[in-house]
Amino acid sequence: NYTFMVTLTNDIKMQVSRSYMKGFKVAIGLS
Repeated sequence: NYTFMVTLTNDIKMQVSRSYMKGFKVAIGLS
């Protein structure tokens, strides 16, 4: 199902960017 794949990919992108931003803020806080 194409729509399901797109939704799944977007969900993964959101999770990755969210965890990336979290790590980014932590790195700024530590520096």
